[in-house]
Amino acid sequence: VIYIRSYTQGESIAAEIDCPFYKATATDKQELLEQWACGSSGWIVATRALGTSINIPGVVYIIHLGRPYGLTSF
Repeated sequence: VIYIRSYTQGESIAAEIDCPFYKATATDKQELLEQWACGSSGWIVATRALGTSINIPGVVYIIHLGRPYGLTSF
């Protein structure tokens, strides 16, 4: 998971590494999670909306680009 602070940064990084971008306003959140969880992409770029709503086993790496908003962002 690559956590970002802005939608602009998230869209740019997701396009660069060709992976899903999960954000609070996404209309296809479940589809994005399924696409990522099934292994079609090793990474998912996300705002902190991903961290507050799910628990997926097997996550190995978490990267924060920029300083997280707070401890709940970890």
